[in-house]
Amino acid sequence: MTVYNTIEEGAYVDVVVKLGLIKLLKKEFDACETLRNYNSTIQCPVEPGSYEVTHTADLPREIPLAKYNIEAEGYTSNDDPMLCLKFVADFRFPPK
Repeated sequence: MTVYNTIEEGAYVDVVVKLGLIKLLKKEFDACETLRNYNSTIQCPVEPGSYEVTHTADLPREIPLAKYNIEAEGYTSNDDPMLCLKFVADFRFPPK
């Protein structure tokens, strides 16, 4: 990930998870608090530069085997756009 402007306290990320047209989750996350809670090697303030971020999470076995669309839009403490991520998590094929 490349940070072009300093990420400071007050930055936040709006996350939406959809299964087809059905919205399963819409939640706002405090960016700096989330970094602290997950004991990330990156902490606020995040200065401009390139970073490698890895996060592993255990997911419940009960997650339906489906394809999920995930959108994350991040904003600075001044509500200026900071990031936009759109990706797919495909759980239709369980690991062997």
